[in-house]
Amino acid sequence: THATLARTLQLRLAALYLSYFISLYLFTIKSRANECQPQENHINFTEYRQLPQPEAAQAYLRQIEWRADRHLAELLAQHRFQTAYGQNAALYFALEHGRILGFGAITERDYLPRPALAPWIAFIYVDPAARGQHLSARIVRHLESQLARQGHTRVYLVSQHLGFYEKYGYTLLETATDGIHDTDYLYGKDLRENG
Repeated sequence: THATLARTLQLRLAALYLSYFISLYLFTIKSRANECQPQENHINFTEYRQLPQPEAAQAYLRQIEWRADRHLAELLAQHRFQTAYGQNAALYFALEHGRILGFGAITERDYLPRPALAPWIAFIYVDPAARGQHLSARIVRHLESQLARQGHTRVYLVSQHLGFYEKYGYTLLETATDGIHDTDYLYGKDLRENG
């Protein structure tokens, strides 16, 4: 009968939803359970579109206490990341045995209005459990190597942190007050100096 068929479909749909949320919950627990420091040789970088569970990465981004990452999760969920940050924009996750340790992006624009400058390194984030192991340096180097492979010779980034990116070879180009914060620092780097 139709009632039996409808009930069977409801039960299957409920089982599917339950399975999805259990998988998401287990992924989150696994991401947080292993609080040991990352070992450099076990870290790999995977571009968002290549992740086996992009929904889990979106959930991870939503739980971070940084407004930019909730914005990023929303763009990814709506398939608007490239629309917002350029067709060649790419978000890379640093993973250790499937656990997200951090991430960073290559974009064609950032929140500081400088349309003549591109490409940008943006959204650098390291999970609190993975901090203190120079992971931000590895993320930045990975993004720079991706850009160099694409033929770029210069890269830009904007930050609220003065004195942080200089250790990665960046030069302060401008102290800006026309961004989204009271003060932002615009940096640039010649990628030909990496080799």
